[in-house]
Amino acid sequence: MASETSPTTRRAVGTVVAAAALGLIGMAAVLQNAKEEAANVTVTDHRRLSVEDGRWFRARSGPCKHAFIDLGANVGDVLSAMANNLRKDMTGMGMRMDAATGQWVDGHGKQPTRMEAMFGTYLEKVNARPHDVCMVGIEGNPTFTASLRNLEAALRKEVTPHVDIATESVVSNEDGRTTLYLDTINPDKNFWGSSIADTSVNVVCGKDAKSKYWDMFKGKHFYDKAEAVDCDKARADVDSVKLTTLIRSYISDEDAHNGDSLLIVKMDVEGAEYPVLDEIVKSGVACAYAGLGNHFVLFYEEHRNSLQGAFAEYRGKVYRENLDALTACGVKIFEGERLASHFS
Repeated sequence: MASETSPTTRRAVGTVVAAAALGLIGMAAVLQNAKEEAANVTVTDHRRLSVEDGRWFRARSGPCKHAFIDLGANVGDVLSAMANNLRKDMTGMGMRMDAATGQWVDGHGKQPTRMEAMFGTYLEKVNARPHDVCMVGIEGNPTFTASLRNLEAALRKEVTPHVDIATESVVSNEDGRTTLYLDTINPDKNFWGSSIADTSVNVVCGKDAKSKYWDMFKGKHFYDKAEAVDCDKARADVDSVKLTTLIRSYISDEDAHNGDSLLIVKMDVEGAEYPVLDEIVKSGVACAYAGLGNHFVLFYEEHRNSLQGAFAEYRGKVYRENLDALTACGVKIFEGERLASHFS
């Protein structure tokens, strides 16, 4: 008759299983190899995720004990507002860096988001140093490439060297390449509706521009200028990376095993949240990280009314089951919160 496994042994086995799912065993060696390969890549090429031959992307900094990952960084205002928490000379919450000037801009007395407040409170509690934190941004729209590179350089100089902003890159459920369909109708909102779903109501171009908007919004507005937009120019070929890949790249394996690591993910990705959530559940990385005694907090926005049927296989019951699975294993989830900073 087989002997009963002791609680201590079961906990040890559980830790190993969690670490295996997280991909942290041997991760230091893998990351070092990736960095050595990256040394031979030009700065211009290396700014992007550079997923090649199915390999995970090359992180240009880190890994760190803590991380903030901004999926759908747009102009970088949320990322810089979060980075403000790390400034030694911080004069209070509610500031961000202007990407064009590299100067800190006052929040004019407006309250920080729950996400900013939670990040700042936790980092203060554990007395985190700027070098302990990776600040990561992912943005696909080429319109913001130049300004985001300026922002990355400024934040690295003033806050922490562990700032990576991957331009012309999106989060998805696969590592590789994909197409981003560009929002051309919301310049006043920094083209916030770009999506990997070509059915998004914010992706309108060519002769179908009016009919598409009429179908969704009953003719409240027409975008005549959108008819003149060449649909071939309203899209961009971009790098695609899984959230699992990002977590494995930016969270230190040693710190994850020690527990008390913090990972905050902000996800505002115009529909891609459905396949991304499915991927992170299937990989087991989120639950493995939380199971090691770490803190995983996800802030995201669901775009249920703007996709016109896209990602149907990941919505409905599957979507609810994925949220339930993450919640059950200790991931804290906030949906529908004010994600954009007070500057948007």
